[in-house]
Amino acid sequence: PGSSGLVLCGPLVEASLMARGSVALRRLNGVAILSLHNPPVNALSSAVRSGLLQGVETAIADPSVRCLVIRGDGKTFPAGADITEFGKASFNDGPSLNDIMPVLENSPKPVVAAIDGTALGGGLELALSCHWRLATPRAKLGLPEVLIGLLPGAGGTQRLPRLIGVEAALEMMLRGRPVSAQQAKDSGLVDQVLEPDVELDAAACEFAESISSIPLEGRRVGLQSVPVPEGTRVSAVLEHLDGLCASQVPKHPGGAPGRAVISAVKAALSMPLMEGIDEEARLFMDLVVSTQSKARRHIFFAERAAGRLPPAESTAEEPRLLRRVGVVGAGTMGSGIASAALAAKGLNLQVILVDQSDEALARGRASVTRALTSLAKRKRLGRASPEQVMAQRLTFATDLAALSECDLVVEAVFERLDLKQKVFRSLASILSPEAILCTNTSTLDVDKIASAAGQSRRASVLGMHFFSPAHLMKLVEVVRGAETGHRALATVLSLTKAMGKVGVVVGNCDGFVGNRVLNPYSVQAAFLLEEGARPRQVDSVLRKFGMPMGPFEMADLAGNDIGYNVRRENGLLDPATRPAGLRYSEIADKLVEAGRLGQKSCRGWYRYEKDKKGPQEDPEVMALIRSHRESNGIQARSEDAVTTKEILERCLYPLVNEAFKTLEEGIASRPSDVDVIYIYGYGWPDWRGGPLFWAEEEVGLVQLLETIQRYAKEQPDVPHWRPSELLVQLVQTNTPLSQWEKITAADSSLGRRARL
Repeated sequence: PGSSGLVLCGPLVEASLMARGSVALRRLNGVAILSLHNPPVNALSSAVRSGLLQGVETAIADPSVRCLVIRGDGKTFPAGADITEFGKASFNDGPSLNDIMPVLENSPKPVVAAIDGTALGGGLELALSCHWRLATPRAKLGLPEVLIGLLPGAGGTQRLPRLIGVEAALEMMLRGRPVSAQQAKDSGLVDQVLEPDVELDAAACEFAESISSIPLEGRRVGLQSVPVPEGTRVSAVLEHLDGLCASQVPKHPGGAPGRAVISAVKAALSMPLMEGIDEEARLFMDLVVSTQSKARRHIFFAERAAGRLPPAESTAEEPRLLRRVGVVGAGTMGSGIASAALAAKGLNLQVILVDQSDEALARGRASVTRALTSLAKRKRLGRASPEQVMAQRLTFATDLAALSECDLVVEAVFERLDLKQKVFRSLASILSPEAILCTNTSTLDVDKIASAAGQSRRASVLGMHFFSPAHLMKLVEVVRGAETGHRALATVLSLTKAMGKVGVVVGNCDGFVGNRVLNPYSVQAAFLLEEGARPRQVDSVLRKFGMPMGPFEMADLAGNDIGYNVRRENGLLDPATRPAGLRYSEIADKLVEAGRLGQKSCRGWYRYEKDKKGPQEDPEVMALIRSHRESNGIQARSEDAVTTKEILERCLYPLVNEAFKTLEEGIASRPSDVDVIYIYGYGWPDWRGGPLFWAEEEVGLVQLLETIQRYAKEQPDVPHWRPSELLVQLVQTNTPLSQWEKITAADSSLGRRARL
C-alpha cells in the first residue's frame, strides 16, 4: 500500500497482505469489491478514506467493472469514524467522508454496501451514499453519535430522513441505539437481508449482477425529498420538530446533541442536500469542540481502559474457565448477582443460590424471577425465557455444601465483618483449592475477610462490589487484596465483562474508591443542614447540576440504616470512641434512631406516600434538625444565605479532593477509572465527564485547590479538606492531569502506598 492506503490485488488476496488502514480493490467477474481494513472495527481513518476514494475512482474509470461492492474486511462493516482523530490535525488529513459520499452517490455504476457486523456512525453514512444496501442477519446498523456528544457529521442527518422518514430517522439518531438487520429491512434502510451463513462476497456479487441494469435515478438517496405524510405541509412538520425539541430534549448542555440533530433534520426538510450538509457540518463542528462532547468522548475511552490493568500490572495469565458460580445470600444483592451470572453472555453458567432458610430462598426466587424478566425485555437472555433459564441453570439450597463444585463463589450476606468471616471460613473447608472466593462488601476490609479463608487461599480472594440493582447497574468495583493473584483477578474481570458490566480494579481501603470518595460529599451535606439549609434545598442544587438525585434522596433510597451501621462499625456513634477533635454531625444518626430508615419505612429525610409522587418534605425532619441545632448551640444562617455556589463547592470539591487522594495512594490506578466509577455507579452526568474530568475542564485545578485551601482554614476540624498532595503538586508544576504519573514518579513521598 502507498500513502493513499489503497491495495490493488487479485481475487485471491490474503488478508495478511493488507496493512492496517488500507483498502483492497479486487475485481471479480465485472464486480469491483472494495474491502476496508482497519482492525478491530475498520474505523474510517484518514488512510482508509484516502484509499477508499482512490479505489472508487479507479473502479468507476475501469471499463471492465460494471458494479462496485463496498464491505468491511473480516466480520464487520466500518463501525464509525476514528474518533481518536477528533480535534487533531489528522482529522482534516486527506478526503473527508463528505468528499467521498458524492462520488459514490453520483457514480454511473451501481454501488452496493454489503453490511456484516456493525455499520455505525460514519459506516452507516457511507452505506447511505451507496445505491443499494445488503445486510447479514447478524448486522446492526445505527447512528450513535449523540452518545459521544455529537451528531452524524457525514450526511447522516440529511440522507437518513430522506430514506426512512423523519420519525424513524429521529428515533435512531436521538436514542443512538442500533437496529437489527430485520428492523432495518422493515424501515427501508436496507434492501435485502441475506440468508444465514451465506458467503458475503459471493452474495453481494450475485446481487450486484441482478440490479446492474436498474436505473440509478431513484436510488440516489441524497437527491430524494424527505417524505412527509400525505396532506401534511412541511411547515407543520417543522413546527412539530420545534415542539419536540422544547418538550423532550434536556435544556442543559448535555442536551446539545439532541437539539443539533433536530436542527439538522429541519435543514433536510427545507434545504437542498448540499446546503443541508453544510448546516450539518456547522452544527458538528460546534459540538466537537464543546465540553459536553469532550466529556462523553473521554468516558468512551475511559470505559475501555477500565477493564485493563495498568501496563506495570498487566499479566499474560488466562482467566479460569467458569462452569459453576455460587452466591451466598438470597437478599436483594445476592439475587441480583445470581441473575447477572445467569445472563453472562457466552458462559451458560450453572448458578447455585444459597441462604439459610426456605423462606429467604422463596423471596430470592421471586427476586430472580423479576430480575430475569427485566433482563429478557432488554434482550439479555438470548432466546431462552426466564422460566427456562431458572429451570435449567439455577439451583437453590440451604446448605453451603451445595457449593462444593463451584469454580467461583460470591458472598453477599449482611455488611458485618464477623458474619462475612464466618462464611469464608466455611467456604474454605468446602471448596476446591482452585476456587475463587469473592466478597460483595461495599466498605469492609477485603484482607480481613480473606484472612478467615486461610493463608493458602489468599491469592484466590478478592472483592466484587456490585451496585444495586446488581442485575442492571453497569459497574463492579473489583477490589484487589494484598495477596490477590493475577489469575483470580483476570477471571473476575472476564466474568464482569460477560455480565455486560464494567469492572474497575481498585485497591483495598475503607470504601474502596466509590464509597470512600462519596463520604465527604455526604458529610458536608449534613453540615449544611446544621448551618441553615434544608434537605430539599441541597438535593435540588445537586439535581440541577445533573445528578439523578441529591444526597438525602440517595440515602433514603439506599436505606439510612446502612450508613448508620457503617458509622457504628467505625466507632463514630459514640463520642468516646470518635477521633478527638473531629467535627461530626449526629443528625443522620438521630434520624435512624427515630425509625426513619428511608423509602423502605416510608419515612426518612422525606416522607413517602402511595398517593403522592416522589419524596415529600416532612415538618418532623425540620423539627429534628432545629432541635439538633439548639442542643449543640449552632447558630444557623437563613436558608437564602446558603447559596447554590456554596452547596456545590462544599459537596463536590471535597469529593474531588478525596478522589485525588485515591490516586496518590494507589487505590485508583488512573484518573479515568474514578470517572467511570462515578458515571456508572453514582449517576454523575456523563456530559460532565466524571469528577476528575469536571474538576480540570470546568472548575480548573488552580481554582479547585484555592477553594479547598480556603475551606480547610474555615473548617480545621474536618480532615477531608486537607488538600491532596498530588493536587498541590499538579498545580505547582502546572502539570495536566493526563500526566499525573510524572508527579508520582518524581516524588517518592506520594509513593503508591497501596499496591494495586
